[in-house]
Amino acid sequence: MNIGMFIIIVIFTVIMVFGIMVINVYNKCVFYRDRVLDKFNVIDKLIDERVKYINDVIMVINDNNLHEEKIIRELNKYKKLINNEEVVNDRLLLLDDESIDKALGLCSVYKKLSKDKVFNCVRDNYDNNKSKVDYAIDIYNKEVMEYNNYKGSKFNNWVFSFFKFMEYNCYDR
Repeated sequence: MNIGMFIIIVIFTVIMVFGIMVINVYNKCVFYRDRVLDKFNVIDKLIDERVKYINDVIMVINDNNLHEEKIIRELNKYKKLINNEEVVNDRLLLLDDESIDKALGLCSVYKKLSKDKVFNCVRDNYDNNKSKVDYAIDIYNKEVMEYNNYKGSKFNNWVFSFFKFMEYNCYDR
């Protein structure tokens, strides 16, 4: 075996090992990115569920002939913000809106609301949704941290940059 053939085999082996490393890192990047996006989609679905509860609260307020136009306006404004296609990636920021909490707090002002089964059911479902969203955000943040930490080494960072993987931010409450 001559030296030229040996050098070609060594170069080919180095290129193959490098290619396998790039493929491995790329696949893990896709894996982590998909997990982050999946967790975000869970939160997104929970936010859509929250819009349903807003509609239910408005219905209960109207059914009980409560004249709370300001709260209904705030709820409709909040619902419109959540449904705005331009803020899909910022929908998490809208979770802190207090208008639905104000509407659900009406039972302290109107005693008949505290006895309304539909209102109590909506309030319980909303509270359940709120805790699910909090839990989903914790899981989302954990996935984002794992994804961003995987980027840590120079080689992984190079693969992230070369294939234009975006960096995700944790949701800070």
